[in-house]
Amino acid sequence: MPDPKSLPTPMDCLLYWERQSPFAVYLTQPQPDGTVVDYRWCEVADEARRMASHLLALGLPAKSTIAILGQNSAHWIIADLAIWMAGHVSVTVCPDADRRGVAYALGHSEARLVFVGRPFENAAHWRDTEAAVPQDIPVIRLPQAEPGRGEAWYAIVAATPRLRTVALPDPGALATILYVPGSTGRLKGVMHRFRTLCEAPRALNDLLPPQHRRTSADRLLAYLPLAQCAGRLVVECASLYFGYRVFFYERSDTILPDLRRARPTLFHAIPRAWALCDLPFSPYVSLRLHRWLLAVPGVSRGVRWLQRRRIGLDQARVAFAAGGPVPHEVRTWYRVAGLELILGYGLPENFGYSHLSLPGQGREGYVGRCNPGVECRIAGNGEVLVKSPGQMMGYYKAREKTADSLTPDGFFKTRDQGEMDALGRLRLRRRRHVLAG
Repeated sequence: MPDPKSLPTPMDCLLYWERQSPFAVYLTQPQPDGTVVDYRWCEVADEARRMASHLLALGLPAKSTIAILGQNSAHWIIADLAIWMAGHVSVTVCPDADRRGVAYALGHSEARLVFVGRPFENAAHWRDTEAAVPQDIPVIRLPQAEPGRGEAWYAIVAATPRLRTVALPDPGALATILYVPGSTGRLKGVMHRFRTLCEAPRALNDLLPPQHRRTSADRLLAYLPLAQCAGRLVVECASLYFGYRVFFYERSDTILPDLRRARPTLFHAIPRAWALCDLPFSPYVSLRLHRWLLAVPGVSRGVRWLQRRRIGLDQARVAFAAGGPVPHEVRTWYRVAGLELILGYGLPENFGYSHLSLPGQGREGYVGRCNPGVECRIAGNGEVLVKSPGQMMGYYKAREKTADSLTPDGFFKTRDQGEMDALGRLRLRRRRHVLAG
């Protein structure tokens, strides 16, 4: 692994892997015809350099805001890299935002350009999302986008020389604005600096036991939305930092073939995946027989492993869960199957760096202890207050809202209700935020 101090920003990470492992596959994107396209580090960097060169040629003011709309895809990440490489700030909007919310985010952020990518599976929702883009804002369509207004990514890349010299950003400068749901119903723009995008995944990795730490040999299936904090953290930022390979999914209902194709070594559990826990270990075995075999002493563990193999999790070393409570039977399934399930708690405002429940330290119903450098206390009204090294720069163009969200001594008011036990483990009694979302 590289020296952590040498990679203070995602740009440093990209240039490191472009130089260190140019021909290693970084991103794998499925196509509508059933084939897949692999993008090596040198190809990712080349396309990002060419698109950055195009953005610079547009003559936009330095640190202009540029938005990315759409589902996860390889070019979502490449577009983000191009934005940063050109000296601009990327803007994302939570996937469930309606037309009014998307329009507000684009207007509030004063977006100068929009990258339109892979459409949402809900066609009506996607039409509303695209319709929210003002006609006077230029559009660039990523390769996975449907035909529509704007220039095509590859037409630009083919006609534009690559940017040869990359100006690295100041680690403390604004990198991205994440528009997330606010308590009043209006979206709010959470600002994060470049440094946080690298320090959060590194610090989280250092917390894990050695056998569970991420390396460049790992593989991840990118189910968590990149437009949300959790996805940005583990799919984009951590993969850039550690250099592991990212596989993208075809559709939300193809999780089984997607897992079999990727055979991930890192798995981030989501509610959609929990149904797989009841999948028989063989297509020729009934669910009734499968459940009976699970109850036979000495047989259960072998059946669980065969089940993991059928699902595509036979090479997974560790599973992570964030985004809501994990059912007891699901936790039991992972444990018996020999796959450690690590629970976490975090918010967009601290880039997901808050609490973690490590192996051997967990307690039923609790999300774990504070991560190193994090302070947590419970206010008199039961609200969870957190101060984290990953704390946001503030809400974009909202100084009053930023000030109101903090206590006088700098703790963020999560609006979540909770309590802590004698060992400092946190239990959430009522949620008002989406975990790390």
